Amino acid sequence: MAVNNIISLMGPPCSGKGTLTNLCKKDRTFEIFSAGNFCRKSIEIGTDIGNLILKYSQNKSLIPDDLIVDVVSDWFLAKISKKNIETKTIIFDGFPRTAKQATLFLDFLNKIGVNFNFKIIYLIISDEEVLKRAFSRLLCQNKDCQIVYSENFLKNKSCEVCGSDLIKRADDSFENIKNRLKKFIESSKKVLNFYASSNIRVEKIEVTNLKSLDLFENFKSKLIL
Repeated sequence: MAVNNIISLMGPPCSGKGTLTNLCKKDRTFEIFSAGNFCRKSIEIGTDIGNLILKYSQNKSLIPDDLIVDVVSDWFLAKISKKNIETKTIIFDGFPRTAKQATLFLDFLNKIGVNFNFKIIYLIISDEEVLKRAFSRLLCQNKDCQIVYSENFLKNKSCEVCGSDLIKRADDSFENIKNRLKKFIESSKKVLNFYASSNIRVEKIEVTNLKSLDLFENFKSKLIL
């Protein structure tokens, strides 16, 4: 696989990461990995990793950074080992979430010696817009799909891709969103500080008033192909 770009896509809840990656999926030159979706699917299937993650969840414990990075690294190695694949850009959706994850993953990338352009693309959005989007957000319940929709722009009450029902995320309440936003701000500052000290480039996109297709074009303009 001739990967040119490795992108860490960062942004607060409801900043459009899911919408952006769904647009990228339509282009064969993009490959997306969502740690959250991977964990949820692994739990549903009942894999060894999924059962381990479930134990942490049931104990209300954070999944160790080392475990998350191991999962992502194994996936990455499996992808780049494939031949005759069109992928030019790998996008990690919402990963890394902590400075330790960022440190471990950058160490991993440096050790395997792959020739790539690694950068961070950070989506900027106002707190007011985050809350507004959260209250109108619906999610495809199909674990293999997970496309995000807004009630404000829905044509049908089912997923346009796979036909599954759309559901409201259990954690999209006012208090949960505020708490997730606060935690994101705290953790992202540490992640960005680490990347700044490591001379990793961070590109920022203001998305508060940006339409989906405009976001996609803006995102593509940040890539070195």
